[in-house]
Amino acid sequence: MPAIELHKDGKTQVFSVEPQTNRRPAIQRLLDNGWEVAESSREGFGLYMLRSRPPVSPAVKPWVFRKQTVRNPIPCRVWYAIPSANLDNLRRCLKAWQEMGYRTAVLIEADEDWELDVDLILRQRGYEGYPAAVNRLYRAIGEKADIVVTGGDDIYPDPNHMADQLAEQFADRFPDGFGVMQPVGDDFHGTDRICGSPWMGRKFIRTINGGKGPFWPEYAHFFCDEEMFEVCKMLGVLWQRKDLVQYHDHWSRNGGRQKPYHERAQKNWSDAAKLFYRRKAEGFPDHGVK
Repeated sequence: MPAIELHKDGKTQVFSVEPQTNRRPAIQRLLDNGWEVAESSREGFGLYMLRSRPPVSPAVKPWVFRKQTVRNPIPCRVWYAIPSANLDNLRRCLKAWQEMGYRTAVLIEADEDWELDVDLILRQRGYEGYPAAVNRLYRAIGEKADIVVTGGDDIYPDPNHMADQLAEQFADRFPDGFGVMQPVGDDFHGTDRICGSPWMGRKFIRTINGGKGPFWPEYAHFFCDEEMFEVCKMLGVLWQRKDLVQYHDHWSRNGGRQKPYHERAQKNWSDAAKLFYRRKAEGFPDHGVK
């Protein structure tokens, strides 16, 4: 049975790292408090542990358990920022991102009395749409982030890389912070033609669309991610990563049913499509940097 043995002041703790367990948070807490990995673990199983992914329906292609390095944390300024109207989804989602080293920010309805373990929470009375919500989160995070990732409460981080590892790769590709990295390893339809869960550098967030925010604010929900995809391609600052999987646990994927907020968003699809194709024909006016 794979295991990691930790020592401190003559004391020993041993953690099983079977595929159905996730001991990363417990191990990391000990490492943060001066515990060290035993030499026997280094020689045998090394600093690796197996990490399970969130549960999915049997109808969905099972996620593969992968080895993951347990490492001492380094300063990381990558945030995952999303609006949400589903508490259960939100808690599962945020936990997954936090365990991979991301800071988290959420926007929820002002009337929701939710207890959340997050770095930043915004409450707003009346939902103004996904682009407006995400743009507001970005303004609130401000200079505290070098990179902000967004998506939804049904999107999960790539399980094979910690946030700081991907941040280093992002910085190598976009040293000035003006760029977007979109993982497309998930085989959900349409993933490779939108920026549905993009990594965005600070300069991009601060300056694109004339400084109005990374998503064009006229959209209510649909097509804002497709406009970002088209604009980033046009500017030459889109990096699609087939080697990274940010799994989208979409309601339709498991044969599920829409929630009322999905149905409300669906009603504006036609208007959003007209707006997108008009703006595309015009070359996406006012997309330029501030």
